[in-house]
Amino acid sequence: IPALDPLRSCKPEILKEIKKLSRRGGPDLSDIRNFPDPHDSDNKTTTKTTSTTAYNRNFNNIWLTMFSKQQFEEFRETDMNASKEKHIVRLAILIIEGHIDDVRCMGGDYPFRNFAPLTDGTLTNAKPDHFLSARPEQLNHQFCDELSDFVVPSTQKDHPIALNFFQEAKDPDESSAVATRQACYDDAMRA
Repeated sequence: IPALDPLRSCKPEILKEIKKLSRRGGPDLSDIRNFPDPHDSDNKTTTKTTSTTAYNRNFNNIWLTMFSKQQFEEFRETDMNASKEKHIVRLAILIIEGHIDDVRCMGGDYPFRNFAPLTDGTLTNAKPDHFLSARPEQLNHQFCDELSDFVVPSTQKDHPIALNFFQEAKDPDESSAVATRQACYDDAMRA
């Protein structure tokens, strides 16, 4: 079954707006991802840093430097005591994520009934445990209407749209392979 082209049904003025936006690197998502605005610095000196990729032996160790010892202990205790998937999502994942300024950009645990199916309809609707996204009022309404099957996961008008980050969790008795497959499916629905 061929993949659906979400741009095929767009009006020319919407396509023009999408192309213009993509040339500038897309919309500003800093508020969605909860990153602070960059601060201007008077110091113009730059230092070269090396990137750590999944191919680097120290890749797993990078996470140890991201959190304080207290945060790590809080996460470890929460993770050890969480016996159900819902507890992991509500407690442990939120420790990793940190403070979210706008909870209206978060969602999860409901099926994406408004998305166009990836196949002939035999796959169930994606239902991520947790995701980050945009609020409906943050995007152009005509754009959302025309691309509804691809950017608006729910028919409920107050639910987040234009999803950009997914998390799946499993309790200790469940397979991490299942979480991986679910996360891949969630991402495929978003792509």
